[in-house]
Amino acid sequence: MSNLQFSIPGLMDLQTPTSDGLPPVLKLANHSASDSEWVGISSIGPITEDGDPMEVAAASARMEFAPTSDGKYPLFSLSTTLAEGDGTIVIEGASANWLFTVPPQALPLPAGLWFWTFRVTDVNATARLIYRGTIIITV
Repeated sequence: MSNLQFSIPGLMDLQTPTSDGLPPVLKLANHSASDSEWVGISSIGPITEDGDPMEVAAASARMEFAPTSDGKYPLFSLSTTLAEGDGTIVIEGASANWLFTVPPQALPLPAGLWFWTFRVTDVNATARLIYRGTIIITV
């Protein structure tokens, strides 16, 4: 049985389906594909858990852009551990205060609606989906 909550209007108090554990959805400002540089994200964090600092340090972060909301088939990635073709994420505070910056850089995505995820892996190799969202790339 699922934990999904619901209501019958007029017969029950209104309830919404629970979404515990889902990261916040953020819409990034539109970016024009004809611009040479995307503005990036000046500050991500500090990331906390229930208002408390994280227990272990961050080891890496990865932001992936995909054409579908399920994140399959990412077309472009930004990462603290660069692989060929990746863009850059900088860890500003890896200890208990997880702070990150995505500096201005190229964002080579075709025009359209793109879905992105931001994951952090800690020093214990535990990966967490911290944020997800959308960005519109214009011509």
